[in-house]
Amino acid sequence: MTVKFQDQKFTGESTRWERFFEDNLQEEVKIREPIVMAPEDWIKFKIATDRHVSHKSLIKDEFLDSLPVWRIEEGEKCSYKGQGHKKCFYKAQNNQQQKWRLLTLKRLTDKKDQLEAKTQENCMFCGNPLLQKNFRDAVKDHCHITGKYCGAAHNNCNLKLRINPKTTPIPVVFHNLRGYNAHHLMQKMSQQDKEVKCIADNMEKYITFSVGGLRFIDSLNFLQGSLDSLVSATPKEALKITSTIVLQQAE
Repeated sequence: MTVKFQDQKFTGESTRWERFFEDNLQEEVKIREPIVMAPEDWIKFKIATDRHVSHKSLIKDEFLDSLPVWRIEEGEKCSYKGQGHKKCFYKAQNNQQQKWRLLTLKRLTDKKDQLEAKTQENCMFCGNPLLQKNFRDAVKDHCHITGKYCGAAHNNCNLKLRINPKTTPIPVVFHNLRGYNAHHLMQKMSQQDKEVKCIADNMEKYITFSVGGLRFIDSLNFLQGSLDSLVSATPKEALKITSTIVLQQAE
């Protein structure tokens, strides 16, 4: 995720940017919000055939729907039981059947278990093949801060989109950050109980700085020219994310 802002004037004490700044600095301490889906979101998810960001097909000719299933024994020890379909695993886990007891997912490290997993052909729960034909690899991608549903995505792609603010700072891009916006941001940062790290030209101009899970950078350092001239030189068909946002706002 990348947050982008163009040059803007800061008027008044309570601006839209200040509210954004305060909310996002609290991101690290917020509890993960459950997904919130409206009825129309469910309909869109069920009929989706392409990923909502890259527009790549969600339908795969062949897909190995296989998860390593472990049983939790006494004393919190786990024993590997075999491979199962994703839906079958969660169904067995939710039903809490006495037959399966407490189940969990855990990476295979033992070579014997890895070899057993590679040679297993059928799901341990339903008995159907693990290698699925014309499989729809779709999960619900949502914002973990607001709970808002974003769209359908591949399972692996959705996992890669997870952000740990402690190890993966979110880039916030300003055009002409060093020349204008940094002055106002630094004034606001002085009111936050957060450590600020920066690379400065001098006492007044900053190349980049970080606070909390946010890293501020200046796009003017590598894209010379006004935002209007830069956008005008870009083909409209290349502005895929902008087009998606415009369509969502129009709806």
